[in-house]
Amino acid sequence: MQEVVICSSNIRDLMPGNDSIARIEIDGVPVWVALIETPDIPFDRKQPEHKRNVLVRKLAFSYNYREKGLMLAYSGLCQKGVAEDKVLYYALGSDFLAEVVAVGSQVEGLK
Repeated sequence: MQEVVICSSNIRDLMPGNDSIARIEIDGVPVWVALIETPDIPFDRKQPEHKRNVLVRKLAFSYNYREKGLMLAYSGLCQKGVAEDKVLYYALGSDFLAEVVAVGSQVEGLK
């Protein structure tokens, strides 16, 4: 799946050729953002741990005060935890429009 993420500054070195990587500024704070490919979330509706869960695919999200705060907070955390061999990231989209992909066995009334 593809995700829009706030990420650590070493992303250019670890994902060469990713043309979506950008450094932006929010209130004077540098923030690295990118579109990255991540593994699909395993979801078996019959498994006990998923019986009350809903799997959704985000189609759009808003950039609001909450998202701005998360971007600033997680950008700093990603930079503090930079590792040589991996990109640290936080997926955006706390307020979103989504399509229901699957529901757990005890979820009713949601399709």
